[in-house]
Amino acid sequence: MGYWADNIINYFGDAIKEIDRQGVVDADGKGEFERYNEIIGEDIDDNIEPLLDNLIENTMLADTMYSRFVPLLEKTIGITMRLTNSEDLRRKVLKFAFRLYQIRGTTLGYEVPLRMLGFESVEIVESWVVSSFDSPLTLDDAVRRLDSGGRCQSCSPYELYLTGSLELTAEIMRAVGEVIEFNEPINARLTALKYNGEDALASLIRFRIYNGDLLYENLSLYDVDFVLNENKELVAQGPDAHRFRIENGNIYLRTI
Repeated sequence: MGYWADNIINYFGDAIKEIDRQGVVDADGKGEFERYNEIIGEDIDDNIEPLLDNLIENTMLADTMYSRFVPLLEKTIGITMRLTNSEDLRRKVLKFAFRLYQIRGTTLGYEVPLRMLGFESVEIVESWVVSSFDSPLTLDDAVRRLDSGGRCQSCSPYELYLTGSLELTAEIMRAVGEVIEFNEPINARLTALKYNGEDALASLIRFRIYNGDLLYENLSLYDVDFVLNENKELVAQGPDAHRFRIENGNIYLRTI
């Protein structure tokens, strides 16, 4: 037996034990009350004590914690980046969560989780817009930053280049968006996303026309809507519409 099975009767005091032994006792001299509580003690030893002994392992360590505590730990430490619904990968992110916070917003901050997803290489190319009066941009250009207007005034544009053999499913592209949203500095703005040299926007925004209605799913990080105008042409609307160009029904992300 364990500790509780052997000792639980002692917590009731000698008087209770003496009264109990005046009734029916077994070969060991234990009364009914003692034998009943001995069963409770065995249950504590077998089912509760191990949980208490391994409280940290069961609730806070990513490798060993119970599955039901994975979402709780994600919320507790503020991990909003969910690469996939795979529990193994979510545990891996939790395991390295504090390191991911340390490199957040850096090139390495993009590279580590994207490689965890299965991409082979991750490259970030930064550029800066010259918006002085001598620049080729006109005063009414959408990216002109002479005033405080615009969604990301004075942001530094950058392009993200990925390679690999992954199929760009909706789940993978959502994960890429999660990585970008988690890492993108407040003064930076993604202007192009390439996968194996090809524009990956087709995987970020999926649409089709059904019975004359435009149906689409926007998996990008941009505040944009796509509608059919009165001429049944696909057009972009919204604060980030200027980021996109549409040619022959295809959607492209403008590079600055």
